[in-house]
Amino acid sequence: MDSIEHREEEANRLCNKALDAEFLEDYAQAYDLHTEAHKLIMDCARLHQAAHVHLRRINLKLGNLQN
Repeated sequence: MDSIEHREEEANRLCNKALDAEFLEDYAQAYDLHTEAHKLIMDCARLHQAAHVHLRRINLKLGNLQN
C-alpha cells in the first residue's frame, strides 16, 4: 500500500478534477471522482471526513440527499 502522503496527493488530484467537473455541472463525473478519492484515504480520519463533505455536496446536487 502506498503511504498516506502519496494517497493524499492522488486524492487531491482527483478532487481537483471533480471540482472542475462540478463547475461544468457534470455532477455524475464529480461524484465518481470524489468517490475514487474517498476510497484512497478512508484510513485517515481527517481526510476521510473532508471527503464526506465533498460527497455530501455532490449528492445534494444529484438529488440523492435532502437538506
